Amino acid sequence: MNPHDKDSEGKTCLQYIDEMSKSNLDPIIQKELQLKKKLLKIFINAEHIINSARFCKYWKSSRIYISQIENLYLSRRGKDSCSKNYIFYSTTINRQKPEESNAVSISKNIFWGEQNGSIIKYIDAPKHDFIYKQIHILFSLIKGTKDPGRNIPLGSVDLTLKDFKNINTQTTTQNLKVTQYAKKYAKVQIQFKPIHNEKEFLFQKKKEAKIKIMEIIKWIEQFNKEIADENVNLHFNFSFPNCHGFTLLHAACFVEDIHLIETLLDLGANPLQSSKEGNVLQLAESLLNENPSSPALQQQINILEKSTLSI
Repeated sequence: MNPHDKDSEGKTCLQYIDEMSKSNLDPIIQKELQLKKKLLKIFINAEHIINSARFCKYWKSSRIYISQIENLYLSRRGKDSCSKNYIFYSTTINRQKPEESNAVSISKNIFWGEQNGSIIKYIDAPKHDFIYKQIHILFSLIKGTKDPGRNIPLGSVDLTLKDFKNINTQTTTQNLKVTQYAKKYAKVQIQFKPIHNEKEFLFQKKKEAKIKIMEIIKWIEQFNKEIADENVNLHFNFSFPNCHGFTLLHAACFVEDIHLIETLLDLGANPLQSSKEGNVLQLAESLLNENPSSPALQQQINILEKSTLSI
């Protein structure tokens, strides 16, 4: 089941429930619809959390910067402008606050170093397994200095992370989309350099995923208690998989958290629930093969093996 799927009318489950809720229905049916809506929201959040845990290991960091501009010529307007005879560029990632490079003297060919780069953090998971938010990158070339004043825009280069993932080298050359202040000959060389061994960043991502798993467990327990009080035939099963077969127990295994695994097993999660990467026990064994020095992964296997004996 995928809660984002649409029916023949182009509606998702949540949209369908919202439409029904606007009708003049019996209060009991209205209450049941609201509970179903809560259940769907739990499922949607759980799916997101499972994906976050599953793809923790795919988080990457890269530095991106303009290394060189070739054949930069100002138009007459550019030459006649009151701005200072310097040039710098700004990097805007997903419309966040721009980061600015050092200002250098304008010439036909201009060079910048890696210290002017911006850091991009992204998920480099197999494209058919995970659709991540595209990272939009905008380089803006500006004549003047970084001090507020009579700066003028010379042009821009507009890219996405996908443009860099599709090139085999760490360098791409793009045409500068010029304004009226520059001529159309400029070529912009952009460097995309992966940053390796960011263990602290990956540790933080796992920590964030662990907190989210614990939060969704509490939310599910609260919902199941509410359902019991209302005497309605709805229930969130802790072994219920997402559209790829992964459960919250798989998620706990991905982030290597013994406490979460034990908690989920106590709540009835099934360690033999199958997914694209096998059941939870098989997943733990696979993760241990990738990282044989991890004591937490060996503990996970011991706990999961023990739990399968009672099934």
